[in-house]
Order: sequence, then C-alpha cells, then structure tokens
Amino acid sequence: MSNEQQLPNMKYVPHKKLEEKNSYLSIPDDDVIIAIRLEANKISKVIDKDGKPIIDPVTKLPQYFLQHTPVITVLSKAEYLVKKQMEER
Repeated sequence: MSNEQQLPNMKYVPHKKLEEKNSYLSIPDDDVIIAIRLEANKISKVIDKDGKPIIDPVTKLPQYFLQHTPVITVLSKAEYLVKKQMEER
C-alpha cells in the first residue's frame, strides 16, 4: 500500500471571463497600494471513475479545480485613484 494520495479525476471545462476585479491593500509604511487578482488559467470539473461529476454534499453543486496565476501590481496612490475611477465607469 502506498502513502501517495491519489489525485481525483478531472475534466477540462471551457470558461468565459465575465468580470475581473482587483483587491487592494494599502501599505502605509511604503506609501503604496498593492493590487491583487487571480487569473484563471484552466478550470476542471472533478469527476468520479465513471465520468460523472462529484457533487458537494453541502451545496449540492459540482466540484471544480482551478489552476490560476496571482497577478500582483504595486501602485502609487495616484495610480490607484486613476485605476479606481476607470473601474467605476
């Protein structure tokens, strides 16, 4: 018997970006704002050995696995204000 954990089966599912938003963190000691968001690279539905989706027992919804890249941008306060104005439009 192996101690290795077996990964669940996955099935790629196409996705369409609907909206992307940043979270903003203020770093007062450096007088900057850090913008953070996750860029989804690949989304897969978790499936059983028969190819049926694994359903979360609490939410009753299919389970998904997300491969992503964090996107981090350091902004001055002036850049942050401009970016926020553009996002609100």
